[in-house]
Amino acid sequence: MLVEFSVENHRAVRERQIFSMVAADEGDIDRLESPRHVAKTGLSSVPRILVDACLMGANGAGKTSLVDAMAFMVDFVRNSPDRGPDRDIPVVPFCLHSKWKGKPSEFEVIFVHAKTIYRYGFAVTNEQVVEEWLFVGNDKTDRWRRVFERERISKDDRYDWKTNGVKANGALRNWKSQTRSDTLFLSTSARLNAKGDIKNAYDWISRNFRTHSLSESGSEHDHTSARLDEDGWKKRVKDFFAEVGVSFYDIGMERVNILNAREFASLPDSIKDTIKERTHGGQMPVEYFLRFDNKGRSVPMGINSESNGIRSLYYLAGPILDTLDSGSTIVVDELNLGLHPLVIENMISMFCDRTVNTKNAQLIFTTHDPTVVANGFLERDQIWLLEKDKDTTGMRLGQLPKFNNAHIKNFVRDYLAGGYGGVPEIRRPI
Repeated sequence: MLVEFSVENHRAVRERQIFSMVAADEGDIDRLESPRHVAKTGLSSVPRILVDACLMGANGAGKTSLVDAMAFMVDFVRNSPDRGPDRDIPVVPFCLHSKWKGKPSEFEVIFVHAKTIYRYGFAVTNEQVVEEWLFVGNDKTDRWRRVFERERISKDDRYDWKTNGVKANGALRNWKSQTRSDTLFLSTSARLNAKGDIKNAYDWISRNFRTHSLSESGSEHDHTSARLDEDGWKKRVKDFFAEVGVSFYDIGMERVNILNAREFASLPDSIKDTIKERTHGGQMPVEYFLRFDNKGRSVPMGINSESNGIRSLYYLAGPILDTLDSGSTIVVDELNLGLHPLVIENMISMFCDRTVNTKNAQLIFTTHDPTVVANGFLERDQIWLLEKDKDTTGMRLGQLPKFNNAHIKNFVRDYLAGGYGGVPEIRRPI
């Protein structure tokens, strides 16, 4: 379970910003008669964790930048050993202040996994890893035990290592020697069969911390289709749609080699090779729904002929169901894209339903639509507001409970009136 994520000097983020999934104390919430949005961790240091959270703000406020920071961290942990030594680390620092352009970008995540709380982070430039650390929390003393730390000593062109949480043996020396300056020790040592805390931390970040964007195409969009041949999966996807009032007879999927299409015949081989690399050899999934016409005949309807909302639901179905199955954390950017507010509320309620969310999975999403709060589906501690800081020109992140006048009942009215910030500055009178 995600406890906290922080980022500094990444894209729209200049100063350190912290996003937390720790539930507020009951005295800080106006109404907690049924705290269904809270899961118990079994740890005294973080006893209550949110299962849902909403990031809200104006266009350009930094919502997507925050999600991209999470996605970068996951991707770099998962794939840094596979990167060629001549490729830049694809981190984008804050560029709107001259003093910050050349500084490292820092990422840190605190999470609960295997009944243990971990704190892992790193700082990177486009060329190298500047710092990296992993700590394990002691639930009885609230202190952190170091597993490893490394810090780049530029003048000596080496790293200063502290590994009192890992046994100093031949395997450790091997892991350190095979960790390049542009890769992560966590990833390299996990690939070399490290066990214990290192493996637990790597597994959670690489497998249980997911990001998904409805505004961009990508490999995650194949997720629902990739499992259609599995027993029971197709029924679960159909039930997922039925929950929000969308029904059809069946789902189908075929893979078509797009390189055989006439439009691709004249492309250079280099471009064809890139297409093959990114599309499973040129094979693209073509999904369709089977519906009945007025005479009861089955008619296939290609997914591209469906509305944006139907397509968004289809692409979300697989990741959402997998997240609930595994007890993972999923971050969805632009959840409001093409989806009705009641559909979004239904997804929120799935994570709050203890009979459905049996493993304390978490849903974090960004949206422009404040109406998802209006019907009481979100409490104050689940709402985070983002806006541009005029002094630093970077993103500023704040949680609704910190606003003393925040009353969930009047949130939509007060938010749109600019009472909490996080809204665009419209100059033309409306």
